[in-house]
Amino acid sequence: MKASQKKKSAVNRTNSQQGGATFNSSRLNRRKLWCFRLLVATGVPLVFLGMVELILRLVGFGYPTRFLLPSQRDGQKVLVQNDQFGWRYFGAAMARIPEPHLPSPSQRPQHRSHCRFWRISRVGRPAARFGLPRMLEAMLELRYPGTHFEVVNAAIVAINSNVILPMAHDCAGAVPIFG
Repeated sequence: MKASQKKKSAVNRTNSQQGGATFNSSRLNRRKLWCFRLLVATGVPLVFLGMVELILRLVGFGYPTRFLLPSQRDGQKVLVQNDQFGWRYFGAAMARIPEPHLPSPSQRPQHRSHCRFWRISRVGRPAARFGLPRMLEAMLELRYPGTHFEVVNAAIVAINSNVILPMAHDCAGAVPIFG
């Protein structure tokens, strides 16, 4: 009996050693399987959405979302207001349109441009040329004679700070263009 018990224990030891190796390889296979599943679960949708985005851009679908858009005037690069800027906040039917004002690019040393962000009462409705930005421009020119000031009226009716922040980023990036 002792001999048969020794054989069984020897067989059990070899089976347990082989089983341990099998367990480790199956554990490794499980990790590979989960990594593959994770890659497929995240990679396939990302590739699909990337392809859809690329096709939509190539077709020209959508509209620009920046507040200021590059344009040409008299052979010079200028920035113009984007009339579709408010679409992402209000929708196309209720979109607010910025005041039409082109900042003039100037290389003169005595030329200063300022962007001012106003809310509903500061826009200058119904006539923007009599609004607060024009008054501020006139007051600055009276205070500092010989210096031309241009106050860009970056105003849209009924906006909050969530709308002003992208406007401020665009205007801050435009400072080298207009002086």
